[in-house]
Amino acid sequence: MKNLELAQQFERIASLLEIVGESPFKIRAYRRVARTLIELPEPVEEVARQGRLRELPGVGEAISSKIEEWLSTGKMGLLERLQQQVPEGLAELMEIPGIGARTAGLLYERLGVASLAELEAAARAGKVRQIKGMGARTEAAILEGIERFRKRAGRQPMPYLLAAGEALAAGIKGLAGVQAVNLAGSLRRAEEMATDVDLVVAGPRVEQTAEAVRAYLGAGVQEQAGPWPGTVRIRGKAPGGTPVDVWVVPLEAVASALFLATGPAAHVEAVTARLSERGWRWEAGRLACTREADRDPANPAWPQGEEEIYARAGLPWIAPELRWGLDEVDLAARGELPRRLVELSDIQGDLHVHTVASDGVAPPEAMVEGARDRGLSYLAITDHSPSLTVARGLSAERLAAHAARIRGLSHTLGFPVLAGSEVDIRPDGTLDYPDEVLAGLDWVVASIHSHFRLDAEATTRRLVAACEHPLVHALGHPSGRLLGRRDPYAVDLEAVLRRAAETGTAVEINATPDRLDLNADWARRARAMGVKFVIGTDAHSPAQLAFMGYGVLVARRAGLCPGDVLNTGDIDALRRYALRRRA
Repeated sequence: MKNLELAQQFERIASLLEIVGESPFKIRAYRRVARTLIELPEPVEEVARQGRLRELPGVGEAISSKIEEWLSTGKMGLLERLQQQVPEGLAELMEIPGIGARTAGLLYERLGVASLAELEAAARAGKVRQIKGMGARTEAAILEGIERFRKRAGRQPMPYLLAAGEALAAGIKGLAGVQAVNLAGSLRRAEEMATDVDLVVAGPRVEQTAEAVRAYLGAGVQEQAGPWPGTVRIRGKAPGGTPVDVWVVPLEAVASALFLATGPAAHVEAVTARLSERGWRWEAGRLACTREADRDPANPAWPQGEEEIYARAGLPWIAPELRWGLDEVDLAARGELPRRLVELSDIQGDLHVHTVASDGVAPPEAMVEGARDRGLSYLAITDHSPSLTVARGLSAERLAAHAARIRGLSHTLGFPVLAGSEVDIRPDGTLDYPDEVLAGLDWVVASIHSHFRLDAEATTRRLVAACEHPLVHALGHPSGRLLGRRDPYAVDLEAVLRRAAETGTAVEINATPDRLDLNADWARRARAMGVKFVIGTDAHSPAQLAFMGYGVLVARRAGLCPGDVLNTGDIDALRRYALRRRA
């Protein structure tokens, strides 16, 4: 979790620099390194130990020294100096959509506002609209933004908590008296945002196991009785500060505890109702038969696995990712849930990666070797188009030379590599390269990277135009959101997805940890419309190819099967799809 903590330090530096009027280039540099750290799939302290910090995107000598300073002391001199310059709480105002450094400074100068509470009070009193250039609409938008900010407070993207949860589970598994550790709760369900890590921990003697967990979590733990007698529930914080909720149960109770702790409550209630209809009830974690004629001395009994719980309810086992708390139990009863969800092992290629040609940190050869090392059988290299100057997008001339180099790798490395591009969709819906350039590429991802504040009608037209372009193969990160940092742009996503289905344009599930875009809810709806998907990592280094697993979790939560995802097919099937788009 040091990656996330350190990223937050750099984000704070960027916000404070913006308030004091520092150069936009320097501000962008700190924001870029924050994103690099957020997306880094390995511990930053390990990268530093190996002397590889300068290999990370956006990390030069000055920033690497700040990282090392923070890792060794827990502090950063630059941040401390900036915090002395800027009133405490002022940077937090910039977390509200529409409030940038200039507006935050103006609110402080004119109204003395230096915290969210003061901003809310000023807006509710009608004082914000009195500042020239703001008005009643701005005031209302600020109040709405504060409400959204509070709703997401304490929530983190699933990949970050998943990394913390897996590290915590590994640590607890090595404790004396612990024989089983399982992730539960929202992480096991692969929900995109979560507040804590839920674990089911089991051992032969509950009190001994609980004592080991208490000691591991350290000071500040809270303990209460578990879900039934003889069990314990411990709440505390993992190393790094992640909130943790641990169910400690005997070994024989693992299946029951895992089912109940995975939730959500509506799903547990629906399954429990079906159990009741079939003559079963929960009795201190066991299943007891309520039918007099069918009782036997062995009842009540511990379920031997979750499959037994669902079978007693007359249901097939429902994968954790499909436990939505909606209609999944009824769908399962009718045999209408997917029988085989996509798995990471199904993915044969990655169709969205960047290299040093634009804003990546590795040459194409290293990205190919990284893909090969991960068991992939092909790769599409999709560096940025020229409009994205901050990412050093390629001119048509640079792209031609780059594409020739990429195609040469297929022969020299004996690994199929597609020459592609992530092409910007301009505000008017046209693409960032002329058709004759696009026609020379093997794979085209069309994405929005600018003009996020257009109205819904304009943004919808923009994305629909990309779907209708015969040289576009996939829409990249179609809602434009950054989890916890930027809301999706205003768009009629249903209209866009319907047009994608009609034109045969694939829609990306972008596996970058702070995107996970398209999200699972929309992907589920898109599947019902007949949309085909690709899962892409948007990797900027070989290590980031590991993000594919997060995209697969989103796809599973959406109920996607292997046949719904184009890059589960081999390279020949993918090329046939690409040719059909151009027919």
